[in-house]
Amino acid sequence: MTRTYLSPINHSMKRILNFLGIGRGGGLQNSMSFLDTLAVKPEAKSQCGALVRRGHPLHEACRRCDIDHLTFSAAPATRPLLGVACRKHFDRGQTCFTIFGPVLLGTSGYFFNVNGCAYSNLFYPEIPFWHSGRSWLSLQLKQGIDILRQHWTTRADYWIFETEALRRRAIELCGFPESRVAVVRMAASNLVSPEKVDDEQSQVLERRLPEGFRFLFLAGAHPNKRIDRLPAIASELRKRGETNFVFVTTMPERDPYANAVVAAFRERGLDQHLHNVGPVPPADVSTLIHCVDAMCTFSRLESFSNNFVEAWRMRRPLVVTDGDWSRDSCGDAAFYLDPANAVESAEGMARLMNRSDLRERLVAQGDTQLAMYPTAAEKLDRYFQCLEEAEILGPCTPRERARIHWPKSRTTQL
Repeated sequence: MTRTYLSPINHSMKRILNFLGIGRGGGLQNSMSFLDTLAVKPEAKSQCGALVRRGHPLHEACRRCDIDHLTFSAAPATRPLLGVACRKHFDRGQTCFTIFGPVLLGTSGYFFNVNGCAYSNLFYPEIPFWHSGRSWLSLQLKQGIDILRQHWTTRADYWIFETEALRRRAIELCGFPESRVAVVRMAASNLVSPEKVDDEQSQVLERRLPEGFRFLFLAGAHPNKRIDRLPAIASELRKRGETNFVFVTTMPERDPYANAVVAAFRERGLDQHLHNVGPVPPADVSTLIHCVDAMCTFSRLESFSNNFVEAWRMRRPLVVTDGDWSRDSCGDAAFYLDPANAVESAEGMARLMNRSDLRERLVAQGDTQLAMYPTAAEKLDRYFQCLEEAEILGPCTPRERARIHWPKSRTTQL
């Protein structure tokens, strides 16, 4: 472990910000925005010390933002020991806010743990989240990991969710103590806005991307994202006489799931309707969205998707899976469909392509919906308000924790 202090402060007086569980994707983007916003709030920044993995983008962000931090090895084998290592540097009872993920192993009862909980599948047992295309062994492994996540999520003292829908389920379905459950609504990342569009890069992208109506699927190669539904939808669009469209994806090129999607398009003779640009750095997201006509989120389930606020911020129509989790977040500012139904999805996407009035209405509703969400600065203030409320309550009592239970998840495959 490398200890890095950027100012001569006393760590025992600080709140701990735990970023050790952050990888890539939406979690990284939200965390980068968190640090960038914290950097311009001197009083709040002085109250915090961050935990980051050595060499990770968040390590560089802490340096750039002059945020006090400790760095730990990024090796997976060391992760079970991180909590024990942290206890050597912080006092019993200090507040540890884990932005995303479960509490640090070995810190329950030592730190006062506040958990940013985004494990939506734990609170939707009726949805077979892990089942799509997985072997029996792989499925058992994922379900075993979820059992561990349930255990360590339960060990927190206070929980912060991204949506009211998840908060309600935590209380009503799982018995979480109502006074210890809060919501901090997501904000558009500071990295995504029309002002962040790179004109030169935009011109390059315009030449690279195929012509036609461009549907963007800004997501990794994960079965939950249901990119594998696109070949069937593209086929149905062709049956309806639609030929001037392309699905733009951001999957790693050598990923087995991505390869299977590409192969499915090829087998159907639909190669021209798929264009995979590969993973996109957070700083380039605005430019990519600027070059497409609509953003799509076909996930089976999400806690919250950055795609929502990014589409509204960039004034692009949003197409989303129809579910209570999506409607709770998007209201009237999305076009809803069922990606599992290729015929229905093709019909809806054709309507969007051919009706400018529908697209304009969705963009206008997006403006309205975005105004209901906090700014990055307001979101940070709300986080600190929740931390203060949690600290007033104190540690979760054994009686409160004992009431938390996890409904059995559905095991039948779609």
